[in-house]
Amino acid sequence: LEMIDMKSFVIIDDSYNANEEGVKESLNVLARFTGRKIVITSGLVEMGSKQYEKNFVLGKEIAKSANMVVIMNETNKIPILEGLKKGGFSEDKIFFANSREQQLISLRCFPNLRV
Repeated sequence: LEMIDMKSFVIIDDSYNANEEGVKESLNVLARFTGRKIVITSGLVEMGSKQYEKNFVLGKEIAKSANMVVIMNETNKIPILEGLKKGGFSEDKIFFANSREQQLISLRCFPNLRV
């Protein structure tokens, strides 16, 4: 977990932490912040037969901490999306991207967010 201070916002970079406990802790850290909270994720991979279930739960956990989500790639898109919906997350704050370029386009949808 790396905290990167960008002056007008903070990046919590947990991109190399692909285990459930680490992701959960990162979401707990995110929940402590105020303002716009964006999660960019491709979900948990290499979970075998539990992959759908684990990513569904991840979606529900994200719904408690963030107010915008960019789901990367197709692999875990459906379970994360369903978990977000089950967690009461607003569908108009969910975006999908398959590349860094699409990710940046999604983020530019928000006024006053410099990317």
